[in-house]
Amino acid sequence: MAPKQELQNNDIGELWKRYKPLEGGDDHADLVLGLIRKLILQGARDVAYGSWREKLSHPLRTYGISEDEWDF
Repeated sequence: MAPKQELQNNDIGELWKRYKPLEGGDDHADLVLGLIRKLILQGARDVAYGSWREKLSHPLRTYGISEDEWDF
């Protein structure tokens, strides 16, 4: 059995970029995107300062997702 690979932050951004165009037409893509949104929203809630948009920018940068790619 191959060793399990740990996801890196940039892997999450790459998954977002791969599955975002498939949103709404592929159940697996919708699930992946939903999980990533949950990670981003939780990360934003953990930021103690700033507007909601500023709070979102922290996890988006962490995962390598631009604000233009995020559906506010």
